Amino acid sequence: MPKVTVESNIPKFTLEQCYEAALKGLDTGVFSSLQEAADAYGLPKSSLGHRKNGRQTRDIAHQDQQIFTPAAEKAIVKWILKLDDF
Repeated sequence: MPKVTVESNIPKFTLEQCYEAALKGLDTGVFSSLQEAADAYGLPKSSLGHRKNGRQTRDIAHQDQQIFTPAAEKAIVKWILKLDDF
């Protein structure tokens, strides 16, 4: 018997979108506490608190230490994938 899949109307968020939505919910009053917002999106309370206090993501915080810009990295990945097609 084939596996039955159920389509969900709940959108799937990336991790960054979860943090943004949780922080927006805190700012607008949807959530009354940091713990409530973290639980709603499945995020660690400590990480959400750090983000609320202005801590940047690891990618952004260390961007000046990287050799390539994000645009250059995307171009290199695209080029490698194109070479892989041959």
